[in-house]
Amino acid sequence: CQKDAAHSFYKMRRAAQKGDFKKVHLDAEGFIGKKNDYGTNLPIGNLILQYGSKNGKVELVSRCLSIQTGIASRKMQIKRPSDENNSRIEEEVFVSNPAGYLVIAGKSTDLFDLTVGLENLTEGEVHKISVGEEGNVIDFFANAHETMHCDQKTGVHLAGKVTILSDGIFTKEQSRIAITDCTWVHSYLEMSTDYLERIGREDHYKSMIEHLYKKNQKRMIRAAIQKKSYSCIKEEHIQDISELFNRNQIKILDHPEVNFLYQYGRYLLFSSVRENSILPPHL
Repeated sequence: CQKDAAHSFYKMRRAAQKGDFKKVHLDAEGFIGKKNDYGTNLPIGNLILQYGSKNGKVELVSRCLSIQTGIASRKMQIKRPSDENNSRIEEEVFVSNPAGYLVIAGKSTDLFDLTVGLENLTEGEVHKISVGEEGNVIDFFANAHETMHCDQKTGVHLAGKVTILSDGIFTKEQSRIAITDCTWVHSYLEMSTDYLERIGREDHYKSMIEHLYKKNQKRMIRAAIQKKSYSCIKEEHIQDISELFNRNQIKILDHPEVNFLYQYGRYLLFSSVRENSILPPHL
């Protein structure tokens, strides 16, 4: 996208609401960028969460996605070497529009370990890892380049932050954070970009990270002071999703698959864009 792409999008929307599609077409010139130089495949890297336990091997049992709540979940078991009952680890993942970050929450009635890190960042790196009173945080930056439909050099770069809360013991292991002897871990991923291409501008990365750090630190400290629990964040998220889902219903008798596909399409759409989104999704 071009420099003023976000502004152009709002102009396009206002013109479309007035039925002035000629103006929409003209405004689009400031939105779409150079022809054949954009696309939707923008790999950034991998967020790795590796579960473990001193009591046995952790194995996946099941996983599912609820489109009504927008929450993906999986259940794991700590398989003990003896014939004792296996303990469960339950994990929930969702992107909260009200909170503005990705949430990953793991819990168990038994003690478990978790290592959190980032791998394969596209032309980026882990900038800083903090463990202790300042918070348990991984700062990173990377380039999001389109790899399928253009020259693999077009895209934007972004800064990100992973903040981790837990009742376990935190240690720093190279480019990762390890949490041991915990019964719950909550990880919050937040990313930011200004939609500009400035390849190699390390000072720009640092300024974005600093802005994100101050914003996120205040939010997390405030949440800790107010004891805003994961359950509150989850409740806000479910309420947000439910308000959208409950706006309309469709039921076609004897065709449950059609009903599901209709609702699944709605889930994908409002998971991709909201009224406060800067840019629309590629469809």
